[in-house]
Amino acid sequence: MKFLENITEKMEIDENSIEKIKERFWKIEGNDFEDSYVIYDCSKEGDKFDYQEYAEMMNLEEGISYQIIVFRNWECEIELKKEVYKKLKNATERKNLLRWFDRKISYYTELEDSIKLEVEGYGENYLEYANCLNGPVHSQKIIKGRIYNLTFFELKKIFNVRGKDLFRKNVRFGLKDNKIGNQIRIKFKKYIKTGIYEEWKKRNSGNSIEKIKEIIGLEEDYTEYLPENFWFYHNGVTVFYYGKANIDFSGTTIKLNPQEISVINGAQTITNFFEGMKEIEEDIENIKEGDFTEEKNSINKLKKYSVNYIEEVLKRTKVKVIFIDGEEDFLKPITYGLNTQIPIVESDIIADSKDVNELNEKLKRKSMKICKSGEEESIHTAFSLLDFVKKYLITQFKPGTSKNLQKKDLLKYIKEANEKIDKNTDIIDEIEKVVVIEEWWKSEKKERESFYGDAIDEPYLKYGKNYFESFILISNKEPLDDDSLILAFGEFLKIFRNMERNVSDKTFKQDSLFEKYQENLKKYQKNSEKYQEKSLVSKELKDELKACLNNKVDSKYKTRKIIVDYLNEKGINIPYFRVIAYTDGKPREAYPFPNTTFSELYKKGEEEEYLEYRDSLFCKEIHRKFPVFVIDWREDVKEGKRIVNDIFYLPEFTFEEYDASAKEVYESTIKAFEDGDENEFIKMGDGKDFHIRPKAVNSEDTFEFTNGRYITKRTFWANKTTVEKLISDYK
Repeated sequence: MKFLENITEKMEIDENSIEKIKERFWKIEGNDFEDSYVIYDCSKEGDKFDYQEYAEMMNLEEGISYQIIVFRNWECEIELKKEVYKKLKNATERKNLLRWFDRKISYYTELEDSIKLEVEGYGENYLEYANCLNGPVHSQKIIKGRIYNLTFFELKKIFNVRGKDLFRKNVRFGLKDNKIGNQIRIKFKKYIKTGIYEEWKKRNSGNSIEKIKEIIGLEEDYTEYLPENFWFYHNGVTVFYYGKANIDFSGTTIKLNPQEISVINGAQTITNFFEGMKEIEEDIENIKEGDFTEEKNSINKLKKYSVNYIEEVLKRTKVKVIFIDGEEDFLKPITYGLNTQIPIVESDIIADSKDVNELNEKLKRKSMKICKSGEEESIHTAFSLLDFVKKYLITQFKPGTSKNLQKKDLLKYIKEANEKIDKNTDIIDEIEKVVVIEEWWKSEKKERESFYGDAIDEPYLKYGKNYFESFILISNKEPLDDDSLILAFGEFLKIFRNMERNVSDKTFKQDSLFEKYQENLKKYQKNSEKYQEKSLVSKELKDELKACLNNKVDSKYKTRKIIVDYLNEKGINIPYFRVIAYTDGKPREAYPFPNTTFSELYKKGEEEEYLEYRDSLFCKEIHRKFPVFVIDWREDVKEGKRIVNDIFYLPEFTFEEYDASAKEVYESTIKAFEDGDENEFIKMGDGKDFHIRPKAVNSEDTFEFTNGRYITKRTFWANKTTVEKLISDYK
């Protein structure tokens, strides 16, 4: 077979060493039997990838150095992998498949000797530089460089017949489906989604134009990601050409042999852009009509024409491409020059020490790990050494020391943490809480500033994060959700403002103010208990609160702030409550449960079993009783604004009557984790009382799912109809 000849020639191996061991399987012993290769042929029309057959081969053939799978081209490879992936029914098999495809070498039968690339105009997008250089072998050699703007539509012609082999001579060739690559891919997908939206607008009109943004998951502020902006925001690509024949630069075309080039800079750019493109195609293919019941026609149309839209986006998205034409001797020094590495520092040595290894064994039960610089792990909470020690000190109520941590003290605190966690493993749970609070601190910055924006609060808003985290731990605040933490921050401000009026950044680099708080902790707790909850169903109080709300802006956080200020003014103590907004007698949105109810499923240790529903945080939240303010807004046509129509105060709101339904959704979610199939998560249109969907800072806020893919963080939600039924029962 032709591809066998080409593979053996490329690897400089005697073709007589090829042994056919099974239908579509060959084995090659390398030179001096140092390496061995297994080749699997999936290149013919209709060829399938047989998972079981391939798994048996991997188990039987011990000592395989390399796996080579033959496809027609890169797109055929992706489609074949997708087809097999969908048929697999559990997370382990899906993870195996992704691992095999990540480690294998691809060979494409449609690889040609010549490809023609189109460039725009002649001269306007073109720079040239040539020089005689003293090469590594001390001989005068000519090397030339030219710069063009190419579209991704043109680059795809090369990538489709070379795939990741295009980066073989790049020092960063080892591209994995890791978290960093995933974050890059998410950013690149924003350009493609924005382009799809714009192509849709050209061809459609009416309500579908806005609805299509929700369907494809395009964030509101998308203008930064117009395809034409890609050129400005991202580095270019460097292509080294070492062929015997020169590249043919003729007018508006570039003609070259794709087998004699290597991308020595920009591997991440090319790979993640095209893999992101394929992910979007798959996402569109998997859209269910039940999720958008009123948009059936738009969904069908999007599925039908999405490939055409994406092709137009590729033609609009340009990147700077440097073509270097020279002898292969120059390839390595140029590659290393483009990929200069960061030196090792002392913290890297400590991170690789016995003490840290022992700590990591203890952290493993919460799927946490202290990682060395640049280390990529399939772990849900990866700390740098410095970050871990800072969080540990916060659990020890030393927020100032944490903020002003000296690197020379890292080893001292690592040893201390090791000893203390041996005696008290609850410290690990406290570190996990600090992670949750810090996520809230980062994601809710704008809301926190709008809630507490007085000048006196500014130092706390800027520098008080570590102090606030220690405050939450020592106060045993629960649950750690957005509503609880924003209210707790108000309590934190109130206490610390009364203790010390003149604070600055230096205050928060010391522990003295927090020590003062600890000394008076019982007094502060006793004072907060003096307030009494009063009945909020009296007409007088409801009318007063309505008047307060109607004089302010209608927004979730402003509403909550107005209620908090009103309660404080009236001496009413309600330390935790939720606000549910209605419009014209109907809930505005579904009800989100704390992120921790879902994250405990993916943060469990590898050896741990999934919790039974009765032991889960989700069950705890279903049975929690807590106060709720229902604010029913209506549009006042005369005033031209929204006003409060009515207020209901429910002192003990709970979802516990929906316990059986919650249990069903929880167990269905565990099955999705076990199957490694995110499409199995219950959706809003599935007719259940609860569903699962993202509640992340943005689409880059991800976690590693059981199938090895990174997906957007999400949580459990109660459907709008569920909320409406419950509240109607209380009225």
